[in-house]
Amino acid sequence: MAEADFTPATVTNDKFCELVGRDVWPVFHSPRLPEEPAAQLVGYRYTYNGDTTLAYYQKNWYRWAGTHWDRVDEDDVRADLRKTLAMAAVIDKDGNKKPWPVNRRNIGELIDALKALVNVPSTNDTPCWLTPRNGDPSPARLLFLQNKIVDVDTRATYDPTPRVFNMAAAACSYDPRATCPTWRKFLTDSFADDPKAVEFLQQWFGYVLSGDTSLQKAALLTGATRAGKGLITGVLTALVGEANCASLQLGALAGEFGMEDLLGKKLAIVGDARSTSKAAQKAAETLLNITGEDSVGVNRKGIKVRTVRLGARVMMSSNETPRIFDAAGALPGRFVCAHMPISHLGREDPDLERRLHAELPGILNWALDGYDHLRKQGRFTEPDATAEVQDIMKELGSPVAGFVKDCCTVTGDHGDYVRQTDLGAAYRTWCANNGLKASNLTVLRSELKSVAPTVAYRDKPPAGETGTRWYHGVQLTKTADDLRLEGLQS
Repeated sequence: MAEADFTPATVTNDKFCELVGRDVWPVFHSPRLPEEPAAQLVGYRYTYNGDTTLAYYQKNWYRWAGTHWDRVDEDDVRADLRKTLAMAAVIDKDGNKKPWPVNRRNIGELIDALKALVNVPSTNDTPCWLTPRNGDPSPARLLFLQNKIVDVDTRATYDPTPRVFNMAAAACSYDPRATCPTWRKFLTDSFADDPKAVEFLQQWFGYVLSGDTSLQKAALLTGATRAGKGLITGVLTALVGEANCASLQLGALAGEFGMEDLLGKKLAIVGDARSTSKAAQKAAETLLNITGEDSVGVNRKGIKVRTVRLGARVMMSSNETPRIFDAAGALPGRFVCAHMPISHLGREDPDLERRLHAELPGILNWALDGYDHLRKQGRFTEPDATAEVQDIMKELGSPVAGFVKDCCTVTGDHGDYVRQTDLGAAYRTWCANNGLKASNLTVLRSELKSVAPTVAYRDKPPAGETGTRWYHGVQLTKTADDLRLEGLQS
């Protein structure tokens, strides 16, 4: 009878005595001191090549899955303990072997003891070394693949090991000789009018894989329906590892717990840029914090707020330029933009995604070469579409910025001035001509200060003028009457 056939219900006491006499079942310490059998269980059940394969991190259990650590429910850990100890013995006070007493209390105390034994400090960022040694590379610079761990900086390779606590592995293996001809052709065809976009994407893929955040940039991919935006983000997700990615909408990012899903992630893909104005306003602040490497307080459901620097790189994908309220106009400059103008709607290649994913090892090499180029260059190559898309984002996110650009000259000279009511009338007319909602005069004053800090507001009139409420340091190049005439002519 094999060991796998034994269950508590089928093993009689006589049979047990026969089995333990042949030393088939392991002997564990008494549950009176649960730390002792817990330590034995780690060595007997949760060890690979001398390294522990069970971890407890931030109130969750994890088991090593051969290439990465998978989250498991506590009920599964309990079930595994019961199954293991149901075929275990204990030495009683008289020196006799008896079945290990599996019951709710003993298993519960074992669970608590195991939590202490395999605990990973909640302040640790992932990935991290669990048992660091001299010469270990920075875990943030490692790529976890199906067959190897690759150092981004040196391309040195290591065998997968539970010594490093990583939450995901890419869906491909490492092959330094692999190429990606289908992927290259797809990008060349998609960005035929803007080859700099291909160079940027190669750098961006390597930047995301590397763990680097120093350039403080995000990516924006715009284009027609069925242009291939989803294929590009899907390939990057497969390379990074699905568990290392967060996919969310802009409105969710602006929510109370919007940043919780970004903890420990390498990539945040924002697939829907439409949102309400309030949510969009907060989203701008969040995006600036993330891309700017700022420490932020992450509100987590039922758990204490954690202050961290989020390492996720943001990649936004949208059919049209997103509208994110940002009065200061700081956010658009954080984005490098690539535009895909060609739609394949009605003539999609249903096999293209499979063929691209078959080239993941080659795309990985392509991305690593892109990161090498990025480091030498020191900045991202900007596609031709970037400047135009940034301008559109500024106007959509801050109508005041667009108005100032089109209708004002900011001089900073207090000898140049305009009455508040005249500037407000011109602003409202400009917004009406462009289909935008105008802010009231109080909000306009605040936003104008953000857009043009040298513009000053004064209650006292300039010399030779009467009335109150004037802007100094700015001139109107188009009055409300000029703009109304433009609106009639357009």
